[in-house]
Amino acid sequence: MRDEDVKNILIHVEDKLVHIKNAHYQSLQDQEIPADLRIDIKNVMEKVRSTLDYMAQDVNETIIIPL
Repeated sequence: MRDEDVKNILIHVEDKLVHIKNAHYQSLQDQEIPADLRIDIKNVMEKVRSTLDYMAQDVNETIIIPL
């Protein structure tokens, strides 16, 4: 189940990163970072952290606990 969650989150993150890249380019031209871009970046980082948490749980359950 976690594998599927991680894959789905990463697909969502990839889509958001395209938006963030475009918005970042625009913000460089405008010389201003809009609040929604900062929020999008924060949300993507939270989602990436979630995938790392899922993977850490898998490592713990498959490698560390069986020892």
